[in-house]
Amino acid sequence: MDGEFAKGHNMISTIYKLKINGTPTNITVLSAHSWFSRLKGLLGTLSLDKHTCLWIKPCHSIHTVGMIYSIDVLFLDRNNYVKKISQNVKPFRFRWASKHAISVIEFASGSVKFLGIKNGDSLVFESEK
Repeated sequence: MDGEFAKGHNMISTIYKLKINGTPTNITVLSAHSWFSRLKGLLGTLSLDKHTCLWIKPCHSIHTVGMIYSIDVLFLDRNNYVKKISQNVKPFRFRWASKHAISVIEFASGSVKFLGIKNGDSLVFESEK
């Protein structure tokens, strides 16, 4: 992994590979499932690599206060189906989950469109061994 995101995030606990509707991708998923890693999120990073995303769980809302770049955000239900999409969320903005969403994935801006992700899509997180 390259980019400032990987350099600045030593509290990420698990790394996964992302599948969308059963199709493998080249996206590396970093998890932020502890209280502190969820609190920090992407704060303090200069960019988010286009082949990396951050999965925050549990999470019902996000903000980009203090960030210097835009992101795409997916809100997922407990079965990892996409319930809501917010694209190109600029710095100093807030987004709230839709009903039943319990986690969030943050991507580099433009990634959701590039990957063709839509509401209702199924995401699978496969552990890297």
